[in-house]
Amino acid sequence: PAGAAAGEEAGSVFSDDDGSVHEPALDALAARGVLAGTECGEGLICPGEPLQRWEMAVWTVRVLDGADAGDAGAERFSDVDYQQWWAPFVERLFDLGVTAGCRRDPLQFCPDSPVTRAQMATFLVRAFDLGAAEAAGFTDSGRGPHAADIDALAASGVTAGCDREPLRFCPASDVTRAQMATFLARAEGLVELPPQARFTAIDDGAGHTCGLRANGRIACWGDNQFGQSRAPNGQFIAVAAGLHHTCGVRTDDTVSCWGDNTFGRRMRPTGHSLPSPPAITTPAVCAPTTPCPAGATTPWASPTHRRAPSGRWTLAGPTRAGCGPTALWRVGAPTRQAGLILLTASSVTCGSPSMAPAA
Repeated sequence: PAGAAAGEEAGSVFSDDDGSVHEPALDALAARGVLAGTECGEGLICPGEPLQRWEMAVWTVRVLDGADAGDAGAERFSDVDYQQWWAPFVERLFDLGVTAGCRRDPLQFCPDSPVTRAQMATFLVRAFDLGAAEAAGFTDSGRGPHAADIDALAASGVTAGCDREPLRFCPASDVTRAQMATFLARAEGLVELPPQARFTAIDDGAGHTCGLRANGRIACWGDNQFGQSRAPNGQFIAVAAGLHHTCGVRTDDTVSCWGDNTFGRRMRPTGHSLPSPPAITTPAVCAPTTPCPAGATTPWASPTHRRAPSGRWTLAGPTRAGCGPTALWRVGAPTRQAGLILLTASSVTCGSPSMAPAA
């Protein structure tokens, strides 16, 4: 049929997806001929419409094989019209082990039925051979036949779910054409993964590896004999993998460890890695400076205190004197900047406008 050959619409841009978050994925797949023959009109892709199962077969086979399916070697499904141009894609999808059909006795594919998000997860896990993963925390994925595949897809970074509070996947909802394009493009590496899938740090142990994602979550894989690959929920700023255990520093500067507990490896000390800020409640030591010109109101620069790795707090600057009203040092909450823990004082008492804080 016209438009069925892969590549016919390569490089096309659809007029009904402009500005959509899914546009890059749709354009990337169209440029590779993946969507050819499945458009819904001239220059249209109907991104919000549900994706039918035969369309999913065409897209997935083209992504996996990089080409159209050859002639069907068998006619297994009783409800597939093998005169349709897309029928060989259904058979190829079966041969690849991505689908087993929708019903048995007789074997059926349900080509015109929409693909649910749960089914999509299973198709993609099979297609890209994604490994098993710990529960992603979706409140609505349940324990059905697709639950494990939903968790695996989430761990790969291909999906982040349909809602964040509470975390949901919407497994029974139909997957739209635009969503499926994004899922396929992410799995194939054609578009950038979302923050929850990108890594900012990685460390490996004897048989397992852990990575810190851009969203602060930790993902581990490999040997899990001692639970060293079963990362806890929450956000982290650092991760380190040991022989058979892993530890991470959370955003509140507490430490969590998991895995082998021989020699008490998981028994981290209680408390925070960030000590309480130093108490600065008395007027700062002041030194004479050149008197301020009459009427000058330039405030003193606020000095910053830095915590060294040893735990000692030191004055890190700025220390330049200036003119301004008298006041007390007021220390704010600790903050992180370029790997340092900083405390900033807002003002100082020096007794008169001609006095300034000493360095």
